[in-house]
Amino acid sequence: MEALTRCGSGTSCLGILLSIFMVPSVQAQFAGRQQDAVAHSLNFIVMAETPQMAKEVSEAAEKYRRDLAIYWFGSELPAWSQRCPVHVHADPRLGASGETSFMLMTGQAGNWTMHVQGTRQRILDSVLPHEITHTLFATHFAPLGKYVPRWADEGACTTVEHPEEKGKHEHYLLEFLRNGQGIPFARMFTMKKYPNPILPLYAQGHSTVQFLISQGGPQRFVAFLEQGMTTEDWESALREHYAYGTLGEFQSLWNEWVAAGRPEDMLAYAPRLRSTSDVPVTLAAADLGLSSGAVGIAYNGSMDSNQVVHGSTFSGKFQLPDDPASLAVVAGRNSYLESRGESQRTDNWYSRRQRESPSYPDSVPFQADQVGPSTTVASHVPLPNQVSEPSGMPIGNEIFGTLESIPLVPILR
Repeated sequence: MEALTRCGSGTSCLGILLSIFMVPSVQAQFAGRQQDAVAHSLNFIVMAETPQMAKEVSEAAEKYRRDLAIYWFGSELPAWSQRCPVHVHADPRLGASGETSFMLMTGQAGNWTMHVQGTRQRILDSVLPHEITHTLFATHFAPLGKYVPRWADEGACTTVEHPEEKGKHEHYLLEFLRNGQGIPFARMFTMKKYPNPILPLYAQGHSTVQFLISQGGPQRFVAFLEQGMTTEDWESALREHYAYGTLGEFQSLWNEWVAAGRPEDMLAYAPRLRSTSDVPVTLAAADLGLSSGAVGIAYNGSMDSNQVVHGSTFSGKFQLPDDPASLAVVAGRNSYLESRGESQRTDNWYSRRQRESPSYPDSVPFQADQVGPSTTVASHVPLPNQVSEPSGMPIGNEIFGTLESIPLVPILR
């Protein structure tokens, strides 16, 4: 089986900011630009405008590849058989964005190509670690011949974000649940295409993965994914790794946890913790040993196709409104292409608006001569024409009724 993962060609990664600001393909923006400097490392060959930038990106790429692999998998990944070319365009006038493509074949990922652009700082602390995170998951799960489920892939990326960005996901999640836009877990766990609207999946995926990581850490979560992806029996995987009897029980306890304000004490919501002496895990940015940053994600395509789209689009030029209804989202239509037999590329896209910040927290400053600790921050594109319920209005559903002012999301049977 072969799979091409690509973002940015044609209309596959489009972003509209304030309904008028178009974010073109990163790859297209590289056309005609000179990249004279080259730096080699074990897994990357970096092309940039200056030797210093090429060297910095090369060193940072290796650091993120090592540190994030240890965080998720417990050990570094073996070196790739071929270096990943990284094309860099650093310019203080550019919003940050990135694209990554690779082939998935015979149980491994390869033929990598990465494009990153933006300010020097954004490239080093945001775009680069984000793009590498997707390559790590692609490499780790390649022997299964499958892509990580959408909710889990996007959710995993957003749990290592800056706390400010996590707060936005949590805010949007409550809005989506109050408006009845929650996704039943029975559907979310088996979803092979992005839903329309797409943002509830990102917010709910973030919360669900954080809920699981808080019970057993990132490596137990990866083991859970390995079993679920291998067997396609997610209830058994939940029972094995987290002691939930059914997917319905898991959903109900997650919803109670969200309604309670996502408390750090997980005992009331985590059967495994109640039956063992394990200590709940609290995930913080400092756990990663990487620096504070901001990154956006676009991962488009179909798990049941041979072609999937990855990428990220950023803009640091505009202030992100607090009102989720202030931005528009334009969902692309699927476009089916013939390539190496069966192949599919979706025109769905996911762009982000990054809140401008004059500086990072004092505890994790960015150092020009050292890519210090960094976390990734995900995209936020609020849904169009979203109407918020009045504050405090109890919202329920015909199956479960109300829970504080947040509706439980029904399981479809």
